[in-house]
Amino acid sequence: MKIEYWENALTITKEMEYWKNVFKAKEDLYLRMSSIGGRTIEGGNIIDPSYNQIKDNGGIGLKFDNGYPYRLYTPLGSIPIASSFFSHMDRERLFYELVEDYGLVSMDDDSQDSRNSVYSITKLPWSKQNIPVIAKKEEFTSSFEAREEFKVLSKTIKTIID
Repeated sequence: MKIEYWENALTITKEMEYWKNVFKAKEDLYLRMSSIGGRTIEGGNIIDPSYNQIKDNGGIGLKFDNGYPYRLYTPLGSIPIASSFFSHMDRERLFYELVEDYGLVSMDDDSQDSRNSVYSITKLPWSKQNIPVIAKKEEFTSSFEAREEFKVLSKTIKTIID
């Protein structure tokens, strides 16, 4: 009984740490865009569970749209970083900073346009922990279940972060 309790506690702790890192990355990426001349509208704490769910292996995906960090991919779906971009910030400089700080690894084949590619985050600027490379999910969580789970997680994590 004690072993099962500690295994469950460890699983919950790892899950909370994962989501704290997702929210922290979202905030950091948004602030980086803003700090180099980007005028953006933050994406809000919503999830799109319809697409872009990844395997629950601890990995985090980063989707670029026209050279801007656009969405984070998680096991429950994608989370928008920013909903709009209003300037011509130095996308190339930002991209190379993110490659260095987040250890980005391309998940698309070489023929894809890198300005619209998906990358796996393999490290975090605030941690020494290595992050696993993302993998495609075989069975998707239903939209309803993903949204409900995300609501609870988002409230819990925001309390922990703030």
